[in-house]
Amino acid sequence: MHAQQHEPAARSASSSWERTLDRCIKSIVSIKATRVKCLDTEIPGAFSATGFVVDAERGLILSNRHVVSVSPIIAQAVLCNYEEIDLQPIYRDPIHDFGFLKYDPAQLRFLDVPAIPLYPQGARVGQEIRVVGNDAGEKLSILSGTLARLDRQAPEYGTGEYNDFNTFYYQAASGTSAGSSGSPVLDLAGRAIALNAGGATRSSSSYYLPLHRVQRALACLQQEIPIPRGTLQMEMVYRSFDELKQLGLASYMEQRLRQMLTDGIIASEGLLVVKSVLPEGPAADKCEPGDILLSGNGDIIASFIDFEALLDSHVDKPIQLVFSRAGHLIQVDLRVQDMHALVPHKYVEFGGGVVHDLSYQMAHSYGLSLRDPGVYVASSGYILGTAYCVRRSVIRAVNNQPVNHLADFIRIVQQLPHGARVPIRYYSLNRAKKEKIMLLHVDRRWHPFHLVTRQETGLWDYVTLPSPNGSTGTSAESASTDKCPNEDALTASVRQAGPMTAQEPMHQVAECLVSIDCYPPFIIDGLQTTHAFGAGLVVSLDPPMIVCDRDAVPVAVCDISVTFRNAVTVDAHVLFLHPFYNYAILAFDIAGVTRAGYRVQAATLSNKPLDKNDPVHYVGLGGDSMPVIKNTYVAGTRRIRTKECKVPRYRAVNVEVAKTGEPLNGQGGVLCNAKGAVQAFWMNFSIDDDDDEPRAVMGGLANALWVPMVEAFRTGNKDAQVVYGLEAECWSMQLAHARLMQLPDHWMDRFSSQASPHVLYILGFTNPSSACTRLLQVGDLVLEINGKLIASVNDLHQFDTLAEIDMVVFRDGQEQRLRVPLTPFDGQETTRVIGWQGMYIQDAYQAAREQVRERVPEGVYVSCCLFGSPAQLGVQVGVWITEIDQVRVPTLDAFLDVVTQLRDDDHVEDEDTSGELSHLTLEDNPLNDASRPDSVENSAKWLLARPTAALAAAATLPTKKTHVRVKYVTRSNVTHVSMLRLDWHYWPTWQINKDTTNLLGWTLKTFPGH
Repeated sequence: MHAQQHEPAARSASSSWERTLDRCIKSIVSIKATRVKCLDTEIPGAFSATGFVVDAERGLILSNRHVVSVSPIIAQAVLCNYEEIDLQPIYRDPIHDFGFLKYDPAQLRFLDVPAIPLYPQGARVGQEIRVVGNDAGEKLSILSGTLARLDRQAPEYGTGEYNDFNTFYYQAASGTSAGSSGSPVLDLAGRAIALNAGGATRSSSSYYLPLHRVQRALACLQQEIPIPRGTLQMEMVYRSFDELKQLGLASYMEQRLRQMLTDGIIASEGLLVVKSVLPEGPAADKCEPGDILLSGNGDIIASFIDFEALLDSHVDKPIQLVFSRAGHLIQVDLRVQDMHALVPHKYVEFGGGVVHDLSYQMAHSYGLSLRDPGVYVASSGYILGTAYCVRRSVIRAVNNQPVNHLADFIRIVQQLPHGARVPIRYYSLNRAKKEKIMLLHVDRRWHPFHLVTRQETGLWDYVTLPSPNGSTGTSAESASTDKCPNEDALTASVRQAGPMTAQEPMHQVAECLVSIDCYPPFIIDGLQTTHAFGAGLVVSLDPPMIVCDRDAVPVAVCDISVTFRNAVTVDAHVLFLHPFYNYAILAFDIAGVTRAGYRVQAATLSNKPLDKNDPVHYVGLGGDSMPVIKNTYVAGTRRIRTKECKVPRYRAVNVEVAKTGEPLNGQGGVLCNAKGAVQAFWMNFSIDDDDDEPRAVMGGLANALWVPMVEAFRTGNKDAQVVYGLEAECWSMQLAHARLMQLPDHWMDRFSSQASPHVLYILGFTNPSSACTRLLQVGDLVLEINGKLIASVNDLHQFDTLAEIDMVVFRDGQEQRLRVPLTPFDGQETTRVIGWQGMYIQDAYQAAREQVRERVPEGVYVSCCLFGSPAQLGVQVGVWITEIDQVRVPTLDAFLDVVTQLRDDDHVEDEDTSGELSHLTLEDNPLNDASRPDSVENSAKWLLARPTAALAAAATLPTKKTHVRVKYVTRSNVTHVSMLRLDWHYWPTWQINKDTTNLLGWTLKTFPGH
């Protein structure tokens, strides 16, 4: 009987909720946004959330602060009918988790959107609610719940993260998740009584922000007046009467408060207590944790609402507070500070990083003073990264000058010329006040120097800051540390593994070794690190040149520092990168070393090859860059076996190296004879292991493989500064296996007489589109090249000056004689990078071409997509862009020409540009566009008919170009098409290009927005 009585009531409630949701659903939007930059507690990236319309006439949408964001964002709202509109972030509260976005109501074409009224006073325990929003990435979810608490403390999301405080939160068991942030918490009447803000991951609890302060902020926006927000840099916490008694609240005072609660004068069963006070803030030295707040300016303060109302109405004005401290009444006079001034509203882009004034959020999280706090590193980027000044560091001084605020940082950095090396003092917030001093290398080649300021519209404007002209070069002052007292200091620093016997030649060799640090500014060519290092060898003084391995200098677009004897540092740049043999040749600034008072000498190079069991002396650099000398012997030669990396990056192929009788660790060095003549360069080879983790193996690269190129640069022989190579990877096969493949006996006899009785075969191709792939096949046995028997992969270097070679291969039981073209390599590799919509665009490099399944696409290669950019959602990394808006872009020049000429959409008649497509001729519209077809048969005809004159005229009007069509091809030769949303403001097009006419060696050009 009771169940029958409850059924009509349940159906009525369900029906009421259905009507409420039908009415409110039009006002709730799904928000798609990308956070553009690191700022304060936020990091860049794409995310989804929810908002709801609170003022349809003005186009105001309410959502969370962590959605509206402190940092620049690009956002769109998707309505229930899948109509999309642009949003502007116009307000975010300094601490509470709410903010407002704005849209243009005129943009709405197909839907009338009513506003959802705010009703903060409607929340009560036990109330049934609905949370409607974009839950967990879904378009729309409706979750039910019941309010369980109205006095929960604000949720804590972790130190250094955004945290709300000085407010209550509501709690309910509704189980919201990612994407539902900003959802309205609705009552049965369709009013918003709270704002969904977060939830507990280990339970089904959700946390909602009360709307009292939200309602006040909305009223200010509607009246077009500022929203004042005051602070004492003090966090308060609510404590009930029993806890207040323990803190010393007098019994008579508790009795009076309870009486006022009974009489309805106050509404809470407790008071606010000071939880924390920031040092040197308005309340410092006057208020203490544990103080019970009783009144402000003569009125009882019994809630967060009362407390914030007092502060917000007295910004930059004095107030008087009365506290109970351990049973004693304390009266303090304080001056309220403007809280908006403590939220980052400007930042500096320096060397690809972002710095700004320390924010209230960070200071509150770590208990720091906001008086002359230093500047906060939101993103280290390239230059700050070289000094290991990473995110969540605070810079206190640059070039021995104090940095208290952002203006100090700008002033100091503006005075630093390119190439300057200056001290930087900073500490990490994870270890507050544990300061470090590092060297900051100012490099102005790769990134602009910008001041970015937030406008009232929510857009952040860029201003290019001036920098000093010219550069320091490399001088003794800017170079590095103190000069060694005398030349004997080097000898004293050498660590000897055995007894000192006839080591003087080895000491001379040690003087030719240098430490190399390489800092690539961009993620290109599959780079996995922002700092590479290793040992180098001075091989020439006229011109000054150094040889090192490509584990130390992997790319040409980089900043290279060379350190001599741990005492003086100078700049260097790439002359040549060998495509196969893992070495690089650098030019360095010898004048910088001599100005510091040091003598530079070049190593003596031997032309005698190493043989098995030859005694050698190893001279290298240890992990601390100090010289190490060991006596050892050549155990033999071994092929360097590398494999294609998971992320395509450089790997050595077709090379054998000397191996020694004992392990030689460290950064690398040389193998030399007793007279100190270098016979091989001991280098690191970067490989991927079976778990696709990078590691290094070491070996000695014979002089014959690298000295000829050094001589070409030393003598200035331009023709010899190009190497020709076979774009195929060769491996060795035992003669027993070759016999099983029916290799004739006379070839078996010839190979058996070699020191290394093996036969080479084609393992694969490093470029599937190479000309050699049309002649050679995987599995071919390589017998002769130009009449010479090929028994080792190192034999291939004999032909690296030839454009073509005559090969004898054994295939399918038959000998074949082939004229095979070789590919020229100029050793420059990537010297041009284009930045477009958050992508790094370059010519495809060797490792990328190698991993293509069939043929290398004709297009430009995407080596990186930055978080928070349009590219993050639109294009994959490691693909070839072949078309932009159906225009082919086979080269970087073609690509740059297309993307810099993209304009607002103009009406263009359909054309058949391919000669293969058949375009439909539109018929006249038999119906008025306002009329609908009366049958299914007429629907297609109506849809495909020519538009009426009015609609045709509207279609010819130019519209803002918001998207571009991008066609790209993967390594598997699979074609995709993506629509990329354009953002010219935060992601302008730029290009970095090697330029020998520029004093800096490179030219950075930014193209104007479209």
